Amino acid sequence: MLFDQITLVEGAQFANLTVATGTSFPASPSAGELFYRTDLTLLHVYDGSSWTEVGAGSGGGSAGDAYFNQTSLLLNFAGTNATQRTYDASVRLNTLTFGSGNSTISSTQSKFGGTSLFLNNASGSSPGYVSTTANTVASSGLDLSTQAPDWTVEAWAYPTALPSLSNELSGTVIGWGGGFGAGWASVSILIKPSGVWQGQWNNANSAGGDVSINGSAVTLNSWVHLAVSKSDGTIRFFINGTLQGSSTTNTNNYFSSSPWRVGAGVNDTYRFIGYVDDVRVTKGVARYTATFTAPTEANPTFQSNS
Repeated sequence: MLFDQITLVEGAQFANLTVATGTSFPASPSAGELFYRTDLTLLHVYDGSSWTEVGAGSGGGSAGDAYFNQTSLLLNFAGTNATQRTYDASVRLNTLTFGSGNSTISSTQSKFGGTSLFLNNASGSSPGYVSTTANTVASSGLDLSTQAPDWTVEAWAYPTALPSLSNELSGTVIGWGGGFGAGWASVSILIKPSGVWQGQWNNANSAGGDVSINGSAVTLNSWVHLAVSKSDGTIRFFINGTLQGSSTTNTNNYFSSSPWRVGAGVNDTYRFIGYVDDVRVTKGVARYTATFTAPTEANPTFQSNS
């Protein structure tokens, strides 16, 4: 199930979401389509065979999330196998796009929920990825540059091969921003050519803003939890909950209008090969500041009462 609970709020964060409404369901829906029943005052999702209330399933942690309302992006890649249809399960419901046929929902591997994102980026054809829309980054609150300096970016990854194309310098699990170097604001979790994981942060033109933290060696065909957090100017990189290292950057925040992408960089290179699940971006909160226990269930899709 895609969501446990969704909080519908008014405001610009829903400006890019179109949900049909009415008192009866559409006659020929597509898998993953949303529909709001005005007579029932309930949002529904079509799973390919029937309409289900959003809130009727178990699509996240049972205890809820104290920071759910600060979650800017939450991708559990729920959907029908071999399709290119899924939704952002955060309260922002950001619009998503798939890049080429090399990115599909898959039931072959899954950390939680039965499906994940499959990225078949081993060939030289068009890159596979899932992306937010660039022109909605600021209005939807997806940039990490305009509010509190703390944030957390995390995902589960299942690499099946190291980056294989001759022009690939890394394999990006998730990234935001235009690049790594002067003039850009960006964050990435990726595989380096040497076969190790790396967390990156670049704070635009500011001196002392660039951070790269190498982690442990990549293990193929195995799920791994990856997280980068920023807290009061300190960047930390975690693998399966274990702190890999930390580095200090300045606390200035800069803007980038580039989209978030899962599976490739914004310039269509740096392609990841394998599966990705349970991506979460939290803005304004450093969820992890020391070694922790990696999640044992899917990220919650509703706000806790505490």
